[in-house]
Amino acid sequence: MGFTKLDEGILMSSIMAEDSDTFKVWIAFLAACGYDGIARVSSVYIASVCHLPEDVVDKAIEHLEAPDPRSRSLVKEGRRIIRMDGGWFVVNYKKYREFTYSDSPEAIRQRRHRDLVRERDGALRVTKPRDISASASASTSASISEEEIDKKFDEFWTAYPREGRLAKKESRIKFGALVKRGELAEFIKGFHGYLDFLKHQKLKNNFAQTPMYAKTFLNGRWSEFVGFKFDPDL
Repeated sequence: MGFTKLDEGILMSSIMAEDSDTFKVWIAFLAACGYDGIARVSSVYIASVCHLPEDVVDKAIEHLEAPDPRSRSLVKEGRRIIRMDGGWFVVNYKKYREFTYSDSPEAIRQRRHRDLVRERDGALRVTKPRDISASASASTSASISEEEIDKKFDEFWTAYPREGRLAKKESRIKFGALVKRGELAEFIKGFHGYLDFLKHQKLKNNFAQTPMYAKTFLNGRWSEFVGFKFDPDL
């Protein structure tokens, strides 16, 4: 599951005019989003977490997919979600996630506690791979050898959170496949972003999130965290 902050802007949104079931489903989609704004869930899953009948959830989803002439957003005619392969894309998710009030009391409070947060961050620092990122650009999918892939995988495996280091053989196969597809450089960005995400959960949300299994992370989930940066001031 992902995360998002709700600000007072939602009180001015036309979503407040919807029935409680539709509103509940909408919040569930926001919470289920990955960093890329995609909620990789099924309607059955949404029904389960919302404790709603499946037909009620299907009706709510249909409503959220439809144009909303009352919406303040002109993007996609006010549609809130768009069905795609593997789930739904939440149209304005990144805007919701990145929007902050720099002069709000919460932002001011966070700035005042900057030193404390950074001190805690230092205490919880996670070791990141050193050589893997530096050498990524020098390797190409056409020329990289299995020995080189093994070396890079070992660097990744050592740096990955201990709780997620299961199914090493299967993880190595998935790692080798993405290297041969030429995705190593982007994968490294996603890996560093995921480590920052875990820090964010621990330090900002006071939630010790259990890392996903490495094989799951390697199976495309890494792309959700490309570009994620932990900023103790936000």
